[in-house]
Amino acid sequence: MMHYSGNADWIVPTDGTQRWIDGLNLPILEKWRTFIVDDHVGGWIEEYQGLTLAVVHGAGHMVPENKPREMHHVLFNWINENPI
Repeated sequence: MMHYSGNADWIVPTDGTQRWIDGLNLPILEKWRTFIVDDHVGGWIEEYQGLTLAVVHGAGHMVPENKPREMHHVLFNWINENPI
């Protein structure tokens, strides 16, 4: 499963999402790593068993509208099982 969040989302803040995921007690497969889009930090990825969390830098509640290139990068690679 993929869950994404904008780090500037004040409607569903990322820290609440992280607390929810922490409560699932899923094993962490890979700690936070940065992903790059167009030579800029697009955001951060953390991989859990059965769940990928993507936090998109500078995006608000409407991540695909706020940051379409970054969101396309995340979803395209996740769907195709490529590294994000």
